[in-house]
Order: sequence, then C-alpha cells, then structure tokens
Amino acid sequence: MRWFTRPKVDPSLKQLAARDFYQGGRVGYQSGQLVQPGPGRQGYNGSDRKGTSKWDIAELNKAAQYYHNKNYEDLKTRKEKALIATNLSKNNGKFELPTTKDKLSPEDQVKLKEAYPEYADADFDEYKWGYDPNDQKTKSKANKIRYIVKNQEFKGPKAGILSPEKQADVIRVFGDEWQGKWNFNKYRYGIPDTGKGGKNTLLGQRIFKLVADKSGVPQKIGFSYSADENYLLKNFIDASRDNSAYTLLKDSEGNIKGVNVNGQKYYHYKYPANLMQPGDKLITDHPSQSK
Repeated sequence: MRWFTRPKVDPSLKQLAARDFYQGGRVGYQSGQLVQPGPGRQGYNGSDRKGTSKWDIAELNKAAQYYHNKNYEDLKTRKEKALIATNLSKNNGKFELPTTKDKLSPEDQVKLKEAYPEYADADFDEYKWGYDPNDQKTKSKANKIRYIVKNQEFKGPKAGILSPEKQADVIRVFGDEWQGKWNFNKYRYGIPDTGKGGKNTLLGQRIFKLVADKSGVPQKIGFSYSADENYLLKNFIDASRDNSAYTLLKDSEGNIKGVNVNGQKYYHYKYPANLMQPGDKLITDHPSQSK
C-alpha cells in the first residue's frame, strides 16, 4: 500500500532546488546569463537600447534633437514623441528635415497671422498647421488653419473677408480707437500689425472677440462695450432708461459715445481727445470708477 503515502522530502533539498533554479536561469544558459535580443525581435530593431519603438535609435535621436534638443530616451510624454512618429512614418523610418512644401512660406505665415490674429502664436516651424494636432487644446486651431489654407485656397489675408455687416459693426465700435484707414480687403480685421508682437495686436484681439460674439453687437453702441474700463459707462446707459439724470451722448450718426450725468459729460475711455470739449471727462475719471 505504498502508493497511498507520499515519501517525505528533506526541506533543505527543496530550498536548494529553488535556489539552483532562480540562480541558474533558463536551461542551457549559464548562471546570470541574459537573453540577447536578436535582429528580428520586435521593439529592438537590432539595437541594444530599451524601449518599444520600431525605428532605429539613431533616427529617433536625430528627430528628437531636431524637435526637442534632447535624445529620444529622454522624452517623457506622448506629445513629445508624436512629431517624431509622424516624421519617421512618412519617411520609411528615416528622419527627414521638414521641407518647404510641408509648411506655409514665411511670407504666407505673416499674412495669415495678420489676417487672423487669433493664430498669432502659431508655430509653423514645429507644426505644419501651426499647432499640435495631437493636443486636444490646440487640435481645433490646427484644423481651422488647415481649412483656411486648403479649402479657402488661402492667398493672403483675403481669405474669409468679413461680411459688410460685420465690417460696419467693427468700424462703429472701434472707430474712435483706430482713426486710420480701414482696409478689410487687405486685412481680415481691417487694420495692419495685428499679429504677435505687432503694434495693434491687442486691438486686433478685441476686434476678433467682437466678430466671434454670436450674441451680436448692441445697436447704436459706438465704443468697445466689452472693455473693463467701460463697465461703469454701460451701467449709466442702462440707468438712462428710467432715470432722467442720465442722458445719452451720441455722434452725428446716432451712435452712443457717452453719458451726461447731472450736467457732467462722460465719454468712453478711448474717446479721441481732439473731440472733447473743455470740462468733458472720460468715464475712467468718474469717482466711482475705481470702486
């Protein structure tokens, strides 16, 4: 009946066997010997580096140095690696410098940024369409520029000219701030130098916000009503509907420029100085403005 019982094994023999297995490694290899990656092993491509990329490390480093000034193994995020993957995928695993055909010419870059100041920070040296298409925060901007260039056959700032109604709104609201010549055929928002670093960048951004406002522009408002400096003036205009102490100040075309408060005239904060009469004040001079 020997088969009913299992022979006892000395515990020390089990420990020795376990030690020999873990220290000796796989059968057929000396103790401590590692498995060497072969040329066909996926993820190594014949190199001795760590990682999972299918491309040669030399090409990955070329691309990483070009885009990020560091080696590929030092890249930490998917976003950093996305440009490299795009470049090597298009060029059969070899890094190629972006060619001029892959991006807008410097001249067209300037024209597009002037025509669309909301894209003043676009980087066409790093991204074909100015922004990272793999980043959810900038993907829509990249797609919009791509649409402008391809679908509207961008030939400078004439692409996407504002409607006559929008042009009239812009001139009515910002006419006091920009007293130069408006040219919507040459500049999308009517004025030059609205690109990044331009002398009219801030004004261009405010015009853009007005144009993009789907709620529409209040009729007969002849100043930048969204500016914080004009907040008090907006309140005075509202008060004029029910309080005779507040009367509206209008130009020859009936556009509201300010409010007369108990005999004191207050105009919006960008009202031209040459149009003001002795005693007139800007809304920023009102005692309640800083409260």
